[in-house]
Amino acid sequence: MGLRDKYKKTNENNHFKPLDLNEMNVQAIFKRCLITDSTDEKNIIHSILYGESTGFSKLGKQISFDKQKLFEDTDTIKFLYGQLQSSHNNITRIPIKNSNKKYDGQNWTTNDGVIMELFHLGHAINIISPFYILNNNVLANSMKFEPTLSPKDPKFAEWYKGYEAKMKKTEAPEPDEK
Repeated sequence: MGLRDKYKKTNENNHFKPLDLNEMNVQAIFKRCLITDSTDEKNIIHSILYGESTGFSKLGKQISFDKQKLFEDTDTIKFLYGQLQSSHNNITRIPIKNSNKKYDGQNWTTNDGVIMELFHLGHAINIISPFYILNNNVLANSMKFEPTLSPKDPKFAEWYKGYEAKMKKTEAPEPDEK
């Protein structure tokens, strides 16, 4: 049984729940995914968002995550990234200074530490690159995200029906277990 199969079996009872992009939800996922004393050293993923090789004068802080916990929260983390204004504007080069903006133009946080927590989660699951400097701007490249809506949005219920159907179509088919 491969690592992905192991995690899939662990995750079978963990049903994805769409969350609003806010400080409390980001912090809860971040804390849940951090390593603990019982985390096997083979099951650790490290995230460092910046360093000398990407134009910074020093190495950023390393955050260590539990790989299994990250895997269990990957869909939720992607869903939160989908609420960023950059995702709705189809921007894959995310300017760090505007990362507190949601798709509706509202600030989801004013806390730079919580923004960094979201970026560490994204980097740990390989959906964003480490930061780099371009034309005096700090940026991160990201995968293209499916734009998502907050469950608090009045349009959410109708939109979510289409989102669920679209996500089911993009899931990889299961191999025949015969």
